[in-house]
Amino acid sequence: MIRATWIALMVLLAGVAVCAQIDRATVNDPALAVLVPGPFRAFAQAPLAAAALVGTDGDAAIKEAQVLVRRRPVPAEHLFLLSMANLTSGDPQGFAKAFELSTRRGWRARPVQATAARAALDTGDVEAAANRIAALWALGPDDETRALTKELLDRPGGRAAFELRADANPVWRASGRRALDRDDASERRRLPVRQ
Repeated sequence: MIRATWIALMVLLAGVAVCAQIDRATVNDPALAVLVPGPFRAFAQAPLAAAALVGTDGDAAIKEAQVLVRRRPVPAEHLFLLSMANLTSGDPQGFAKAFELSTRRGWRARPVQATAARAALDTGDVEAAANRIAALWALGPDDETRALTKELLDRPGGRAAFELRADANPVWRASGRRALDRDDASERRRLPVRQ
């Protein structure tokens, strides 16, 4: 009897270990998320919530995103998924609350920063846009970051706000200076050459 109990306990422990490993493997292969049983989903919940967000059922997207935030509340990306699920299902207050929380936590989360920068530019808040775009440059430039930077620098007060951010933080200084130098070079190419 003790031997059978011991074997059953080891089989149960092995099953738990396999489920936990598959859950962790979803970080590199999101397709594995459907194989992870519900109680073991921590990492696997994020791809499931993202897939539900792409679908047409807004309630399912909110449910999956809420489960994700309950299981792993700290990452800003999870709150961002919840905010997007709220937005697509027509809940602007839920969107605003979750999005604000994600922006407070997500200085290294590219989708959060890009969305916050876009929102700030759309409302004309060049100071907030400069903060978010400087954070995007610190993460490393991409096409979206360059487009947002160009839009900011073309706005009244945008260049000064961005220069202030770029010079104030040592992490942002080098990348911010690259952004400004690139803009200066493109501006020089647009100007007519004097003979």
